[in-house]
Amino acid sequence: MNEGYEEQCPTCRGTWSGCKRCYGLGYVVYKTSPEERKKQRMARYRKEGPVAAINRAKTYGAIGKWVLENKDWNEFAQSLLNWMETKPLTDKQKSAVERIIA
Repeated sequence: MNEGYEEQCPTCRGTWSGCKRCYGLGYVVYKTSPEERKKQRMARYRKEGPVAAINRAKTYGAIGKWVLENKDWNEFAQSLLNWMETKPLTDKQKSAVERIIA
């Protein structure tokens, strides 16, 4: 019987230095396979991604407003919105939009 799927700890990356996630083992055991978890994560992003991106864009003030106003015709704005589906903007992305707005 399969006890689970062992993977290197994503928090400490196997260094075991006082990690609260793996408790110093260097690995984490999951009940589902990595492929199944990736499939579920991508399905969740497809479902929640566009709404999350719009909500995240609204938190950026003028930057978010520019992205939302120009997403239909500007490839850069669309790429930023796609990026915001899964993660926040980087400092360089923010400064690029600020230069465009100015």
